[in-house]
Amino acid sequence: MPKWDIFLVLHSNQLTVFANQIRPATLSNPVALSAVKAGLVTQLQVQLLGSCSEPCVGEVINWSLTSGSGSLTAQQSTTDDNGNAQIGYVCPVGSSGSMTISAEVDF
Repeated sequence: MPKWDIFLVLHSNQLTVFANQIRPATLSNPVALSAVKAGLVTQLQVQLLGSCSEPCVGEVINWSLTSGSGSLTAQQSTTDDNGNAQIGYVCPVGSSGSMTISAEVDF
């Protein structure tokens, strides 16, 4: 579903409508919404914003576990009304060390 910025101009009793589609500009780094605990699902979140810091709604985010152990609950998620996208990370029991999770916008 397309997202648009709508601008209206009223000049000399004539109404003109302009529409610009919001284009993704910045994607935050993934952050855990709670402490990562072995054997449990931890929600991770990113935020996608346009060039004027407006949320990008309905954009597909691709997620990947680039290092470490564990698994993701899905490979993709979609941004909500605030530009946030979430995914679950499952840390295996007995795991030690760190992991790296990446998120990218699907154009």
